[in-house]
Amino acid sequence: MNKIIAFLSFIRWKNLLIMIVMQLFFKFGIDSIELNLNSLSYSVFFLLIFATFFIAAAGNLINDYFDIECDKINKPRKSLILDIFDRKSILKLYTVLNIFGFISGLGISIVIGKPLYSFIFLGIILILFLYSKFLKKTLILGNFLIALLLSISVILVPLFEQIPFHFSNKIFDIIFNYALFVFIFNLFREIIKDIEDIDGDYKIGAKTLPIILGRKRAKNISLLFAGASLYQILDLSFNVFETTFEIKTLFVIFIFLPIMIVMYKTTLAEKKSEFRKISNYIKIILAIGVFSILFLKYFIQK
Repeated sequence: MNKIIAFLSFIRWKNLLIMIVMQLFFKFGIDSIELNLNSLSYSVFFLLIFATFFIAAAGNLINDYFDIECDKINKPRKSLILDIFDRKSILKLYTVLNIFGFISGLGISIVIGKPLYSFIFLGIILILFLYSKFLKKTLILGNFLIALLLSISVILVPLFEQIPFHFSNKIFDIIFNYALFVFIFNLFREIIKDIEDIDGDYKIGAKTLPIILGRKRAKNISLLFAGASLYQILDLSFNVFETTFEIKTLFVIFIFLPIMIVMYKTTLAEKKSEFRKISNYIKIILAIGVFSILFLKYFIQK
């Protein structure tokens, strides 16, 4: 039982749950509109859920495997992965999770008649490995990749629903803008996490943004991305959506203003615990933003 609990912790089951819920929300939102497309049944759609879950879980596992020395400093109270599993077991689990993920991805690719789409999942597996092994502690690139992968998990939904990928398609335009918001806002969070983990990263010789430029400059750069996400959410709610004034107001109240508050808290933050709280606030705002896709049918004029 202890190993199961530890395993769930190492794969970051809460983050994986958020990702799954995000994909389900986008599926529900798309299904709420009559698109005259052969929409995926939920039994088939869950192959996509399984693929992203297993591959992301494997990525988190191998990330902890390569991040042991850093975690000793940044998270001293956290059980380290080698305290629970031996190296051979970790690599076996990593391999099995990726195999399950790729098989699920291959399955849904074949079902929709696009077998080449399965290479998307192979690419994600490779990127996650390279990130954990080489790129995580490099200047901005690691932050960029993780933010990009989260936004790709959103784009996978309309891709496998086979919604036409062009900006004259209103549904794709909306989902693309959502994915762009997820990318920018998560990039803000990734830099905040680097500031939080600066002590451990410095000890292992990492080249993260706060180490190269300092905490203050890194914080200012993170605020630039936060500001870009503010612009993106305003553009989404006022220019992309075709909604009533009341719905636009809700976007301002529940997404725009919370981002403003988090930005203000970021300007004041100095302690590790304060940056950790900001990171958690960002996840909550991101969840609220994605939740709004459930009301997609109300965002588009009939």
